[in-house]
Amino acid sequence: MTLAIETVPRPRDVLGEFGMYVHVPFCAHRCWYCDFNAYAGLDHLADAYMSALVEDVRRGLSAPEQADLGSRPAITSIFIGGGTPSLVAAEHMTKLLEAIRASWPVAPGAEVTIECNPESIDARKLETYLASGVNRISFGVQSLDDELLTRLGRTHDAHTALAALRAARCAGFDNVSADLIFGVPGEDDNAWRMSVEGVLACDPAHISCYGLTYEEGTPLGAWKRLGKVVPVGDDEVATRWEAAESLLTDAGFHRYEISNWARPGRESRHNDLYWRCGEYMGIGAGAHGHLATTDAAVRSWTLRSPERYVRSIQARLRPVAGHETIDVRTRASEVLVLGLRRTGGVRAGDFADLVGRALEDVFGDELQTAVHRGLVAWDGTVVRLLRPLVADEATVLFA
Repeated sequence: MTLAIETVPRPRDVLGEFGMYVHVPFCAHRCWYCDFNAYAGLDHLADAYMSALVEDVRRGLSAPEQADLGSRPAITSIFIGGGTPSLVAAEHMTKLLEAIRASWPVAPGAEVTIECNPESIDARKLETYLASGVNRISFGVQSLDDELLTRLGRTHDAHTALAALRAARCAGFDNVSADLIFGVPGEDDNAWRMSVEGVLACDPAHISCYGLTYEEGTPLGAWKRLGKVVPVGDDEVATRWEAAESLLTDAGFHRYEISNWARPGRESRHNDLYWRCGEYMGIGAGAHGHLATTDAAVRSWTLRSPERYVRSIQARLRPVAGHETIDVRTRASEVLVLGLRRTGGVRAGDFADLVGRALEDVFGDELQTAVHRGLVAWDGTVVRLLRPLVADEATVLFA
């Protein structure tokens, strides 16, 4: 692929959607596999940090100076992630969401998600979230096998996880999501099936199933390097994914992305915005954003340190740590690499709208190779993966 470095269309104008991600970095305990910007032992900073988030939301300080936010776009999805957002007082979430609605236009029916750990939730928090306008709640369940939870460094047990899922439904949430991890050393087919079926029995609307990864800088990554942990083989991992696909499909869920299944109409709108290369603002320590300027698109990231982030906001300074302009070459690759994760694939018309070039003009040779190797189907209108488990082999052609 050869393209001149040029500017690209604004995703806000193409997709008509705009997301806001808010990062809450506090955790009671950092899990062994986690490489997110999360910290244990910073409880003393929580009040100041949450106040800084409110100020940031009002002033838009986490946006780089180049961003075109003179006329603030209507927010179609809000995602409060971490870390463990449910670890802080629920009243902070009320103030945060009030500040967003007071400072930004929020589209009717906008999706508002908060991530929670099962052990840090209670009936009062759930009621407060619901009253504050949260309409989607996502739990990090990961497994319903207590021994495997311990191996992952989780601090809840299966009973607590199931109780949290049921409590959310009882509180009035009709859009409850649960995350599960497969491929944990020591896991067998029965343990995985038990986890999926146990979560299904709590009547969630959405389930994510991710393979365990060994990231650099995590305890699990170090243990793998030292030979203290032996990863599960690829064939066994594939078997787990296939079991999830079968169980969830039989339960009335449909897979809309490689690792995500939902009941009809309950797909994560915010995450789908990421996979479609949409536009979103990142608020908080270490948050990433993808915003338009008047003639280009910019990816930016904020200061990772919560302490430095708070000091920057208190001084009314932008906490932006860096940014990069997204050119046609980068946008074209991202639209294909991320879009092929979606079950619906990438439509040629959507590609042209986002990149400003025809799909075949940019990736004609790569498409022919992928089709010849049996990796994708391409009918001139839509390109999609033929088998989800070959995603890495397919997408590397377009990287």
